[in-house]
Amino acid sequence: MEFRVASKYSEFADMELLRCDVFGLEKSISPYYEDRFENHKTFFLGAYENNQLVGALYFSPFLYNTGIVDMLFVRKDHQDTDLHIGSALLAYIEIHNEDICDYFNYLSIDKYLISPASEKSERLYKHRGYRKTGLDGTFYKRMN
Repeated sequence: MEFRVASKYSEFADMELLRCDVFGLEKSISPYYEDRFENHKTFFLGAYENNQLVGALYFSPFLYNTGIVDMLFVRKDHQDTDLHIGSALLAYIEIHNEDICDYFNYLSIDKYLISPASEKSERLYKHRGYRKTGLDGTFYKRMN
């Protein structure tokens, strides 16, 4: 599996179309995420298998050296496989925390936040070492 940060609009657009497909939405580019892509407000990471986009993660800076995983999704026919794409995407941002800080011109991002969309995603976050905050079901993980 290969990981790529979206640097071209076409890569970002492919991620948006995959997001729509995974969540059963009408195929379109979100103006919100389009603005965030064009102004480097969100880090868009794609997972590729045989040069085909199979999953993506959207990560944004939040408050007080905290980042938030806005979106994490995997193509339906690649979910529940031994590739563990969702886990691999989370591992990538954890391992490459310094690169993400550089992307946003931050000195550090010490904590990651994520909100589960399902029980399945909640299990994934717990498996990756994220802990429940007690506030609206959000999970966090310290990076240092």
